[in-house]
Amino acid sequence: MRLTTLAAIFCIVDFRLANAMTSGQYAMLQESGYLILWAGCIALAWSIYSGMKGGSLGLPWLIFLCGFALAAAASLVQLLDLFKLVFKEYDFRPFILAARLGSALILLVGLLVYKRGLE
Repeated sequence: MRLTTLAAIFCIVDFRLANAMTSGQYAMLQESGYLILWAGCIALAWSIYSGMKGGSLGLPWLIFLCGFALAAAASLVQLLDLFKLVFKEYDFRPFILAARLGSALILLVGLLVYKRGLE
């Protein structure tokens, strides 16, 4: 059963289309996907935070919200840099690196605070 499912997936995927995109287009597609996912995470974290404001688990969701927002800001800056819309003369790679590492660190702190709130 698994082999036939895998074969069906490989038949559906057309690998020739991958050669039609440039690396810049792949980067734009990747960052657009990240931005959409981060926006969904922000909306979900906000809805959970608004439901748990008074409890001990409200603070971790506020921290998660900040981490997702920082990651979304990094994706937005990367997209604007790829499109050359706003930032033409500056190199924002250090900001993007710091924002992505910072968002991972903030999410880690949020998980630790969430664990502490469960105990």
